Amino acid sequence: MISRAVPNQSNFKQSLPIVAAALGRNCGVTIEIGGSGAYTNGKVISLPFLELETPESERKLLGLLCHECGHVRFSEFNNDEKISAFEHSLDNALEDVRIEIEMDKIYPGAERLLKAAHIGDIESLANKPDWPQASLIPMFLLCSAERRLLNREWMEALLKILRDQAISFFGKEVCDKLEGFALRVKDCKSTREVQVLRRSLGLCGLNSSREQEDDSERRKAFGEKCSQTPEAEVKSYTD
Repeated sequence: MISRAVPNQSNFKQSLPIVAAALGRNCGVTIEIGGSGAYTNGKVISLPFLELETPESERKLLGLLCHECGHVRFSEFNNDEKISAFEHSLDNALEDVRIEIEMDKIYPGAERLLKAAHIGDIESLANKPDWPQASLIPMFLLCSAERRLLNREWMEALLKILRDQAISFFGKEVCDKLEGFALRVKDCKSTREVQVLRRSLGLCGLNSSREQEDDSERRKAFGEKCSQTPEAEVKSYTD
């Protein structure tokens, strides 16, 4: 969109700080460009440094900005609940779905930019053969919800991999419950409601899908990986 409006792509680079400053003033935040990733704390939006040499890279940066603006507009940052890293990953995944649904509602062009922001990571993750449980669950919830609620066909390959592994870990019955659980995020109107939803995840019966012997073998096989921070696998796509 922007790249077509100007013949010289260097103009995009030159105008970006001006646009970011104006957008930051309108949103009440500071926008910083040049970090290692895209994230926000509600007061500052940090965007990564990208080589803006193609229209695709321009759209990716704008898509990341669109996503983080969605958090600024729709997320609550004053949460003082003491939660684990795994619970935080669940909250992040579900909240990402919720705010992108809201952005699509009010900005018709948002979906094209959000696709540009995420598709590279999604395609890369689709080549990842094995997922530890602690990363598998939040990513499976996110992909299940976004594939259906946002009609993102480009997530199907990754979703199939995650679904197959979820069935292997937990059994088909629990996997089906997890997919149904993910779709409930469409009814959440706030970050607090997302957290309430996350607390009900245990009702899906994650620990009752296999015999105790099988569960013990899975713990042995994946114990080392699952002891690591689950956000490491999910963070490249969600923030």
